[in-house]
Amino acid sequence: MTVPEWNAAGLLPPYDVDSPVSRQRSPYVVTVADIIAKLSTTPQRCAIADGFLRYRADLHALGFTSGFQWVDGSFCTDLETLEGRAPGDIDLVTFLDTPPDLDHEAAFVAKPELFLQPREAYSCDAYFVELNGATPEYLIANSAYWSSVWGHTRSGTWKGFLQVSLDPEFDGLARDMLQAAEVAQ
Repeated sequence: MTVPEWNAAGLLPPYDVDSPVSRQRSPYVVTVADIIAKLSTTPQRCAIADGFLRYRADLHALGFTSGFQWVDGSFCTDLETLEGRAPGDIDLVTFLDTPPDLDHEAAFVAKPELFLQPREAYSCDAYFVELNGATPEYLIANSAYWSSVWGHTRSGTWKGFLQVSLDPEFDGLARDMLQAAEVAQ
């Protein structure tokens, strides 16, 4: 699946309006390259996308490659049309498997900006949900929480969001696409 078109409200649709009970609904499962191709359309968006890709690269460098990310926020909204302004960041929840041999303290020391100030360092408003050893109740509660937070705007309009694998398989392609988008602007 690719990133769906924005609806008339300038938002990702929460579901397929032509088939409202189908499984084609938020979160839309896409690749990181799909996100870059669809949403990196201005210099400001390219800068945010660059931060997102650097954030992912730094997670990968620490061994975090299993799991997925939910992607949302102003980056996934047509703010340029709706409000005449660029998005400020990209919102992420990373559902991750922690590598069994990971030294948490060493990871924190190596890249504290991943955990403390990701918005400043990467233009990412980022949160984590650890999957290792999590109970079904914990996972359902976190999924329900983030889905309900991101499933609508602050004014109550329903909207969709994206899901991308944490696997770095498409990150190189996404980086190449971003560089091409930056050159074209």
